[in-house]
Amino acid sequence: MNAELNFRLCLNIKGLRYRTIWVEFPDIEALCKKIGAKPTSSVAPFYTLPVIHDPSTDIVISNSIDIARYLDETYPSTTQLFPPNSNPLLESFQIPNIRACLIPIVAPLICAHLSPVSQEYYRRTKELSFGNKLEDLSPPGPLRIQHWQQLKHCFGVVDGWLAKNGQRKQFVMGDLMSYADVTIVGCVMFMKLILGAESQEWKEIESWHDGRWSTFLADFAEYLVVVV
Repeated sequence: MNAELNFRLCLNIKGLRYRTIWVEFPDIEALCKKIGAKPTSSVAPFYTLPVIHDPSTDIVISNSIDIARYLDETYPSTTQLFPPNSNPLLESFQIPNIRACLIPIVAPLICAHLSPVSQEYYRRTKELSFGNKLEDLSPPGPLRIQHWQQLKHCFGVVDGWLAKNGQRKQFVMGDLMSYADVTIVGCVMFMKLILGAESQEWKEIESWHDGRWSTFLADFAEYLVVVV
């Protein structure tokens, strides 16, 4: 879901027309093979979304960062997600260890946002991967507190990076919007959607780092629309 948000942000920032097709979890692999999308992991063929099919070139691309690069190369007159000379920086940019401390917290909540068929698939495959019930990954108590502290620390690292640009610079590259900002916004919006805008957990995140993350969302509000 986070990757889908990143992909949508890329298209909206570039102002490209597109149509969204929703796919249930159990159907992803078969669809990707049908349309010729490459697996996103070569260790064992593993297919994920988002995937783009560009009818103007009849090209199919998978993996969010590869899609973003393709859009820059194919539509150079639109906003560049990888500004000149930024490729090495943006290739390696990520919020440190975010997945390790976020997924245990939100995994049980993700199911509530899925259809019954995707709920069953998500729970079965994730519990097999984790070797535990989703609800037991981060139960209330010391472990949950530890996960929240780790999550706050991860975002604190990024806050420190952004602070070095000065108060008037809103993006990772200062005044230039880039794929690094998409990565941050997609992650923050994912947490807001899964936790719930009125939840105590989201309100806590809003208070972190002088409201940095809710401000980030506000800066990108026009690009978070869903086009179907």
